[in-house]
Amino acid sequence: MYSFKSKFSTTRRIIGLVLTVLMLKTGFAMGADAEAGSLQALIDEAIRSQKKELELPANTTYRLTKTLFISNARDFALKANNSTILMTVPGEALSISKSVNLQIKGLNVDYDPLPFTQGTVTSTAEDGTSLELVIHEGYPLLKPDMAAGVPRHFFDPKTRQWKQNSNFFNHAQLNISADGHKAKATFPQPQVDVKVGDLIAFDRRGLDRFAAVSIKKCSDVELQDVHIFAAPGLAFVGRHNKGRVTFRGVKIERGPKPVGATEERLLSSNADGVNFAYCRVGPILENCDFSYMGDDSLNVHGTFAPVLRIKSPTELIVALPRKPEDTWSSMEEGDEVISLEEGAFGVVGKSRLKMVDALPSREDVTLKEIAQCFAEYKNPTAPYTLYQITLTQPLPGIKRGQWLEFPSTGCPRFIVRNSYFHDHRARGLRIMACGGIVEGNRFERIGSSAIQAGPELKYWREAGWVRGLRIAKNQIRNIGFSGELLGPGSYNPGAIAVCIRNDKGTPPWPRGNEDIAIEENVIEDCPVSGIHAYGANRLIIRNNILRRVATQPSSESGKANQLYCQKAIDLDGVSNPEISGNEVRD
Repeated sequence: MYSFKSKFSTTRRIIGLVLTVLMLKTGFAMGADAEAGSLQALIDEAIRSQKKELELPANTTYRLTKTLFISNARDFALKANNSTILMTVPGEALSISKSVNLQIKGLNVDYDPLPFTQGTVTSTAEDGTSLELVIHEGYPLLKPDMAAGVPRHFFDPKTRQWKQNSNFFNHAQLNISADGHKAKATFPQPQVDVKVGDLIAFDRRGLDRFAAVSIKKCSDVELQDVHIFAAPGLAFVGRHNKGRVTFRGVKIERGPKPVGATEERLLSSNADGVNFAYCRVGPILENCDFSYMGDDSLNVHGTFAPVLRIKSPTELIVALPRKPEDTWSSMEEGDEVISLEEGAFGVVGKSRLKMVDALPSREDVTLKEIAQCFAEYKNPTAPYTLYQITLTQPLPGIKRGQWLEFPSTGCPRFIVRNSYFHDHRARGLRIMACGGIVEGNRFERIGSSAIQAGPELKYWREAGWVRGLRIAKNQIRNIGFSGELLGPGSYNPGAIAVCIRNDKGTPPWPRGNEDIAIEENVIEDCPVSGIHAYGANRLIIRNNILRRVATQPSSESGKANQLYCQKAIDLDGVSNPEISGNEVRD
């Protein structure tokens, strides 16, 4: 967990308070650049005095060496007037917590130095397993901690868009020159169609890990006309929110050219645009524009925990990685608890939650048991926490080895409307939540699926099954340039994909995705199926137009999972489908 205590000296506190009073009383404008401590003092004083609004001078840049906090705000608006918080160390730029009815408008977020670097390919090995590169002037030099392996991204030097078919997501090991300006990159598999002169970027998501903006334990927060130009990891992370968070007119885009640089930026955020989990209601995205992220535009998911012991029919011991945290804080008595079978993760039974308690001791559970449940465990001594789940009534057929899903805190009832998602590496929308609406959006030049619905229960252990989803009136074009989508390990071979990723990895698929409607969408130019679905029940596919899809029906896409994508609309393992009025052209 983060620790966010301010450590100003007594003198700085006094100076900050004096500045605050003067600025609030006189409307003193701080100019083009301002000291970040004064901004924190302004915000703290405005919240403490219960002011309804704080307006910043227009076009001001605040250079931060520490996270800026907005905490315990109520009925408060921050009008930034196109001002920028510029983070000068790798860390979280803005932390929003425990606030109700908060609006932030017209704020920009950027980093200097940038949390990624980029360069040009100067030579390539004949077998494609290595290349040499030089870093662009004005961009961060390669650091020794990047040598062991960092994600890389290839771009076309003419269009500066992601390079087609060459973006298999893997980590490059770097042999870095003494001055950090050059390197030889070695890859675990040959890089397809990479040439001298191509552009390459390396991100530090696994090293720095911070989101640019976090929103935690809040209700009714609105971000309007906020721009993210860079982020060490996620652009926005949301956790444990009990009320709605709205993104309206928010942009994630490549920022301005750095001082001294001759090349424009290649990346915006290193990872997802918006990643929300463990929230009682999902986010709203309206009229947003997200591009050039290193991962998905939107990821919404919930909690997924293994049953390690059964103390009684209504008392279960589960585990989660990491130290005790607030994963459960947004849960309430009476929330639905669903048990899933081991391996395939089909639904076994349902009950209701009474309470959750973190256990102070290890009981008789071993670290090895936990490590077997969570593939991301690298360190056998890494921390984990046991919890006791108390139910109102027994779960039918419950036994050790099953898993529990908690849909009430899986970001249900999210809305994505009239937004534009384009030019980035992974999926447009990664949906693992119930009761959502995806309507009237544009998706263009996305590396993997434009919209992927269904649980990620294998590596990431992200719940859950998707129920009650409507996907309608979206424009989807030029989808699937990433080599991963076309590979045999793909489990989502469609521009719109309804799927599951489980430990079993082969049919028969449990059909836990239910009541999904895919209607009146236009899908064009995709090497795999326009609509691909499995692991679903009561699926409606109606009045869609599909043009030039499944253009590579002989590809290897999905074959390792016994999936095939040879048709415009391809279903395998779907109960009670309703398919009508669809038009397939070219």
